[in-house]
Amino acid sequence: MTTLLQPTLPAEVTFTIAELNFLDESPPGLFPENQNSNFGFKRKIFCDQIQDGIDQLNLIYSERFVQTAVTFLDEWEYSTGIPIAPTGISDEQRRANILSILRKGPFTRIVRKKIIESYINVAFGTPILLLPPGHPLDPGGSPLLIEQTALENLYRAYEDIQRFRYLVKIDSDAGIDQAALQIALHRITPGGISFTIDTSETVPLDYKWDTFQTEPEVYWRLGESAGPTAQEEMIGNKDGTYNGTFTFAQTGALAGDTDDAVSFDGSTAYISVADATELDLGDIFTIEFWVKRNVTGTLQYLFTKGGNAYALAFETDDTIILQKHSVGTIVASNIAITDTNWHYIVITKNGAIIKIYIDNVDRTGTISNQTLTNNSSDLNIGRNDAGSNYFSGLLDEVAFYKKALSASIISRRWDVGRDILS
Repeated sequence: MTTLLQPTLPAEVTFTIAELNFLDESPPGLFPENQNSNFGFKRKIFCDQIQDGIDQLNLIYSERFVQTAVTFLDEWEYSTGIPIAPTGISDEQRRANILSILRKGPFTRIVRKKIIESYINVAFGTPILLLPPGHPLDPGGSPLLIEQTALENLYRAYEDIQRFRYLVKIDSDAGIDQAALQIALHRITPGGISFTIDTSETVPLDYKWDTFQTEPEVYWRLGESAGPTAQEEMIGNKDGTYNGTFTFAQTGALAGDTDDAVSFDGSTAYISVADATELDLGDIFTIEFWVKRNVTGTLQYLFTKGGNAYALAFETDDTIILQKHSVGTIVASNIAITDTNWHYIVITKNGAIIKIYIDNVDRTGTISNQTLTNNSSDLNIGRNDAGSNYFSGLLDEVAFYKKALSASIISRRWDVGRDILS
């Protein structure tokens, strides 16, 4: 007689949610509710498979959201381009870092600012203050801001509204993931707007892009290596023409900038620009430029726009003057420029309120105001429109605005031109 051996069944264990649900949904008394019976053992195997599926779905669902992710936090960090599983911070802090990068919202300067600063903060860690009685520095290391200054000095975000372009310059010490930041910025931008990320320099300043952001009417960098065209940067169809003898590719005025300047010979060299509404500044305007003289003690015109409009010149006493052309001088600077160094000159006029800034200092002399009007004359850069009183020296970064720039903006421009963070 053959004896059928009853298999030894494993001891009962805690019921899974899937198995409890099976029991709850079964008719009472139809199936044994223990696990150490033939049917109970098979039911447990079946329900364990179902429970594995439930657990996987729950994991996928919870890891889909940063707020509940645990197992795949490192994948979130990798996809957003921030340090993966950094030591010394909790999962909650890691989630906060990721969420700061995944910020979404309207296309505004505030949102862009927060995205950029989030990348920098995550790259450096939260800065600490080393104040009495001191801060312990253990082998694990406390996150330090590598002796940097304020966060706003670690980057600059520049806009070129005319061309739907943005430049983000970040201190080269930051070491952030450029590709990931670019993806994050593109995610909040309308189509057609381009971002450039630049981490090549330790000082995140760019005079050209700061000029775009200040929004002049016209802007000539005067950095050409040859003539005959003096390229206008803002609208592209107000280029000037080099006439006479110039020396091109001269060292420019700006620190930290490779753009060149041009030198006027003082007898034949001038730039002509055809009349345009962008050059008709009326009685409210700013004229901004960098200048380096070769010759002093003579009347030399820098910009003239014809009768009753603006004219700027060096007077014979080496002061800077603003004239109502063909009528008379409105104001002269209260100091003379007698050296041959680079100087930053800004003249603003808002009706009777007139300022002359030389190297970011108000040097306005006595004002005899006159109202300036527009005309159809061409602009002459480097001489009187009558063909005399030529300028001898170098010009760089010329910009005209149909608004009077404030002293604070002029101060910023002065600092950016010298590659100084303030």
